[in-house]
Amino acid sequence: MYEIIKKELNKLGYHHYEISNFSKKGYESKHNLLYWDCREYIGVGSGACGYINHKRYQNNRIIKRYLENRVDEIDDLSISDEKKEFFMLGLRKIDGVKISDYINKFNSDPFKEFKINELIKKGLLELNNDILKIKYDKIFIGNLVFEEFVGE
Repeated sequence: MYEIIKKELNKLGYHHYEISNFSKKGYESKHNLLYWDCREYIGVGSGACGYINHKRYQNNRIIKRYLENRVDEIDDLSISDEKKEFFMLGLRKIDGVKISDYINKFNSDPFKEFKINELIKKGLLELNNDILKIKYDKIFIGNLVFEEFVGE
């Protein structure tokens, strides 16, 4: 069904810009791209989530508690967490991620930290110049790639 959906949406002029999203050119979800690009965002209102200064937070879901104490949970993300999320979230985009962005952001070599070359050899990822992305015919099984960037 996923292949049929991709084919039919393409016929209608929609482009596939993220594993589970299609849009007309120029109408991509800016909201979702904030997540996939690991950019900061503010959560406003009860139950809302935000990500600022290496901290992910969630506001209280119950309005009475929200009014008493806005934030319910705060997670301090380690550099290790942020490195994993760079790939785990960024590789959701059909266009992938720039290796140079990772190097500039973390001042480290992702090929030494993760099994990227192994994923390329398995035919799950492809590297073209500076761009690393899930091979288009493998996005349906993208979780096999994401597993490399989860856990310790």
